[in-house]
Amino acid sequence: MFQRAKTFVQNHWKKAVVGGIVFQVAGIGIRYATNRLLLHQEDQARLYWLKVKKQQHFENLEENCIITFRELVEIMKTTIVTTLDAETLQERLRTNQIQNKVEAWNELKLIAFIRTLSTIYGTSLLYVLVRVQLSVLGGYLWTAQSGSPGRSSSSREGLKTSGVKISPELQKKYLQLAHYLATEGIVKIIECIKVKVSAVVSNLPLKQAFSGTDLEQTFWAIIRKEQVNDQELPSPWKNSWKYIFPNELLQDTSVFQPEQPFLNSTDIYRKLICETYDLLESDDVKDIMRFLESHGVSNLVDRVTDTLESVPVESSSDCMEVFTEPKIAFPKLISFMNSLHLIDVLDDPWVNLLISSESVRVMSANIYEAFSADE
Repeated sequence: MFQRAKTFVQNHWKKAVVGGIVFQVAGIGIRYATNRLLLHQEDQARLYWLKVKKQQHFENLEENCIITFRELVEIMKTTIVTTLDAETLQERLRTNQIQNKVEAWNELKLIAFIRTLSTIYGTSLLYVLVRVQLSVLGGYLWTAQSGSPGRSSSSREGLKTSGVKISPELQKKYLQLAHYLATEGIVKIIECIKVKVSAVVSNLPLKQAFSGTDLEQTFWAIIRKEQVNDQELPSPWKNSWKYIFPNELLQDTSVFQPEQPFLNSTDIYRKLICETYDLLESDDVKDIMRFLESHGVSNLVDRVTDTLESVPVESSSDCMEVFTEPKIAFPKLISFMNSLHLIDVLDDPWVNLLISSESVRVMSANIYEAFSADE
């Protein structure tokens, strides 16, 4: 029995050794594969968690953006009312405190168009600016708290840095640009639009009745009026940064130049200004501003026409009823347009349309992703 066992071992010991080695290698391979699989699953779970956390961070930014925008719109509306005071003039007309009522109505006529276009341009530019600023800051804050290097979407080669930390004081200073637009910037926009409106609307008689088409054509005539008395007056979405940056920044010729390295708060602030300038001058942002310009005019015309009813007119040739486009008397149109500016921000259809704009949201998401992406 022992002889047979000894013979068996002698004949098959190589197979046993090889089998043992194979078994050991297989065990090691299985343990390695299992560890790699666990590491991969952990990495995937970590990436998914970061993705969810980043999505929540962006959604919080969106909520802050809407709250900030509405607060600034309230400030902007107050500035517009203070600069273009139609209510006091209307009250004086109602109480017969004005002798030349025609002149007063002509002034109200100009105020109505200036107010409307200033609101369209001002709120559109303000919403885009707030979105851009919070997306840029949000991207930098994300990279700072996640410990991953960020990169800029700016076209300037000198603006790419990683690990930029922006202090709360610097954030506040940067966000003051939006407040400047809502106060002093909108006054500049009003001054630009006032000249264009006067050139187009001044000669419109108060006895004229307006249809929706007439009103839309008048607005587009004002918008396309880019030269008055040899003075170039392009739409505010062209060179919009002129209404956003304070005069001290505009007068500093070096502020828009890339500078390396960004060592202190002044350099970082300059970096933020450069990146904001580049984004505002990008084709994507200009296309969005053109869309909002057109959308704003269409929205206003729709709100005017919604107050009117179609009037049937009997045809003299075949005695059939045909419908003509309804019209509104110019004084009623002036009063209606001036009243639109007094709607509460939360109930303002135009403000809510801006907030729900998908194109602006996509632009904001792209900027945030570019500034928070890994190298």
